[in-house]
Amino acid sequence: MIKSLKKYFIPHKNNDHQPHLLRKRAVLAILVFILLVEGFFLVQIFLLFPNTNLFSSILPNVLVDLTNKDRGQNEIAPLSVNSLLEQAAMLKAQDMAENGYFAHTSPSGATPWYWLQKVGYAYSGAGENLAVNFSDSADIENAWMNSPAHRQNILDNRFSEIGIATAKGLYNGREAIFVVQFFGRPELSSALSKVQASAQTAPKNPAAVPPKPTPAQNPVSLAEPGNMAIQNIQSNQTSSDLVAGALTLSDDSGKAPLRASRWQRLLSMPKKMISLIYLVIAGIVLLALALKIFVKIKIQYPKLIFNGVLVLFVIISLLYLNYLLIQPGQIF
Repeated sequence: MIKSLKKYFIPHKNNDHQPHLLRKRAVLAILVFILLVEGFFLVQIFLLFPNTNLFSSILPNVLVDLTNKDRGQNEIAPLSVNSLLEQAAMLKAQDMAENGYFAHTSPSGATPWYWLQKVGYAYSGAGENLAVNFSDSADIENAWMNSPAHRQNILDNRFSEIGIATAKGLYNGREAIFVVQFFGRPELSSALSKVQASAQTAPKNPAAVPPKPTPAQNPVSLAEPGNMAIQNIQSNQTSSDLVAGALTLSDDSGKAPLRASRWQRLLSMPKKMISLIYLVIAGIVLLALALKIFVKIKIQYPKLIFNGVLVLFVIISLLYLNYLLIQPGQIF
């Protein structure tokens, strides 16, 4: 192992002071590999994702995992997936895709809470994040986390449930994937019914449950003007009713189980993965170049230096090309 590393990276007498990593054959192999990776990336972005449901089908589970990862890093209990929230998110995503708009309120005046009511989700608090025109799940999560209003929804400890859905449609004249992320905290009466349904399997001395609050007549919107996210919390609940953990339906103290497989996570992050691959290759070549130049500074082979610089130039060019080809998505 050490001999191989020395052979490929360090100029010395046995390799004629010409590290094999910078020789013509190795450089050609590296360039071919880079071009194959780039080709697969472009096929995935411009052919596979637009013409199949691969990306849109794996995206919800990946985003749930990323959301719970961010909550875990901030010591906040993970969210559980609620099928009614998923249904509401699907209805909202389909409505945006079919009518070509991207907003919390539809052209017909339907608010986010309309979709929750339509599927029968009784909530004491809810929030909505939207995204469109993204081709990488990591970019979506990063965009939301970099926006104060979206970040507030993701890290709000009053929410205990989540539902995410996608739909494909036209937006601004091009094919796009609409992403809807609903957060919710079930109304206390609804949550109590779940507790009562499982009472036979519950411990003999369950924790006390707060009394059912009176439904608010006028829900309060916590979204400030201009914020690209929206939240709705019932106004007459006491602070103790809104604190995470006031009502415990399950043990949320640990990490939530991952919903997406490793392959799904990799496939949903093509931009992040190809950038990581290129940066690793660039780092290796840069190390070989530095060792070539400085270990035997009096013995130089310009063609080897040129080969290393060529690889770095190709990588930088492809990273810039990908930046130009992939339009940034939008969040709301």
